[in-house]
Amino acid sequence: MSSKVDTGDYKDTSSKVMKRVVYNRFGGPEVLEVEETLIPQPKKGQVLVRMFATSINGGDLQVRNGGSGKLINKFAKFPKTIGQDVVGKVDKLGPDVTDFKVGDMVWGNTTTDTNATAQYVVIDTNKLSLMPSKISPIEAAAFPCAGITALVALVDKGKLKAGDQVLIRGAGGVGIFAVQIAKALGAYVTVLGSKATTDELMNYGADKVFDYRKTSPEELELFDIIFDTVGTEQDAFRKKLKPDGKLLTITISVSKLISVALSTRHGQHRTRLVIAFPNRKNLTYLAKLVDDGDIVPVINSIYPMERIVEAHRHAESRGILGKIIITIP
Repeated sequence: MSSKVDTGDYKDTSSKVMKRVVYNRFGGPEVLEVEETLIPQPKKGQVLVRMFATSINGGDLQVRNGGSGKLINKFAKFPKTIGQDVVGKVDKLGPDVTDFKVGDMVWGNTTTDTNATAQYVVIDTNKLSLMPSKISPIEAAAFPCAGITALVALVDKGKLKAGDQVLIRGAGGVGIFAVQIAKALGAYVTVLGSKATTDELMNYGADKVFDYRKTSPEELELFDIIFDTVGTEQDAFRKKLKPDGKLLTITISVSKLISVALSTRHGQHRTRLVIAFPNRKNLTYLAKLVDDGDIVPVINSIYPMERIVEAHRHAESRGILGKIIITIP
């Protein structure tokens, strides 16, 4: 699979056409297609980024499949764009932008705009920081969404400290960075993952790895922090928290929302739903961890944007360790 990145510049984009990935109905990977449209132009507080690479995140698959719910889907407008992770070069500044300059290599996350699988993206400057200097754009694309989610969960919500006993449930895109961040901050890290990824998880810093198919919550010790990227059996796992422990989750059923809300104020075994919106402070902190060598990119595979359907089919496979990267022509 090609990993070539073209880093040339355009002088004027105001009337040029770009390619982007869209879909006109909810469904499987086959609904995705590449279309041409005019390059967007930055407004006040925004920059235009010429994209080099992005990645596929779990939220991309869920929304594309129509998993947001019937009520929300009823009001959906098409075509819809896809992709959150931004890695590229600043091509044009919007009015009053002084914190970046044309030519800066940046990374960030579009969050709710989900339009990053495109040759150009307009993005608010507070959702960007300078890209780590010691990795390539393709490697950088593995980090923003997944890395920031893990960072916010463990540091902002979990208040992780050296010596904490941490359990990571699931070692996909978010989980593999959670393992590295927790270890970099001095935690003792246990992972529930697939048998096929045991050796690799140990290489990325896990102290113990258990096969999730063969290990029940009752067999585990007590933890200061449980970071759940799976979303099932949460009541059982909450029983494995120490008196002041926290269960942090990035996915939860609607039926559990009330109990989660109550647990934030009552009881010792608190559950927190982690919704991580990027900001420059967190992106800069993440970039430092990368440049210091505390965390490294974990890439499963690389696809050019023209093979987006194949890439999404791959993303829906089980047992994937690391991120699927999309290069932008």
